[in-house]
Amino acid sequence: MAAEPEPSVGRRVLYGLLGILFIFEALFLIYTLITFFPTSTTTGMTASTTASITATATASETTSTTSDLSGNSGVTINSIKYFWWSVHMSYEIQLLVLVTVSGALGSQLYIMHKFWHYIAANRFDMHYLASYFLKPFIGALLAIVFYCIIRGGFLSFSDKDATQINPYGFAALSALAGVFTRNIMAKLKQVFEQILTSSKEDTIDSDTEQDNNTGEKKTK
Repeated sequence: MAAEPEPSVGRRVLYGLLGILFIFEALFLIYTLITFFPTSTTTGMTASTTASITATATASETTSTTSDLSGNSGVTINSIKYFWWSVHMSYEIQLLVLVTVSGALGSQLYIMHKFWHYIAANRFDMHYLASYFLKPFIGALLAIVFYCIIRGGFLSFSDKDATQINPYGFAALSALAGVFTRNIMAKLKQVFEQILTSSKEDTIDSDTEQDNNTGEKKTK
């Protein structure tokens, strides 16, 4: 088997720039993950207590409690310093951001591993370059879908119990979803095909039973 030709100088420069870009993307995602990572909060705080904590806080993230539009108190709003902006969001939104960034970070980890592997083996294909930039978005979207499936189908938390959710568990699951996007999408396809098949069989059995009952009534 003939050895692969050595990449040209232009290719080597391109590989170096791509490697630096992937590193900066990973650092950006890590910073975003750390910044928006939900911290332990206290709900049901009074306005005076919140003002006192806000005045004495030295961290970038402070917690205040407000009332929602329906008049229910205990909705925790966090003020987060992100680069040059101050972002205000609830604990639930923080969890959603955590899941999204973790999924993108998992895909970024996969990209950097495959990029290093193909460069070391001198088998990098420029035709797949676009997929290296699209995969973090795919991982983020898949992580959101995965999160909604878990929260909506397998866990039953109310809004007041949102702070009891372990954010580390969701971050780990989302990162794994980002790394194994192809495997998880294939598994989700298999699960939903089984659900649809089972639902179709139940519908057929119900129609058959109804027809049998109708036939019995006509015979009588």
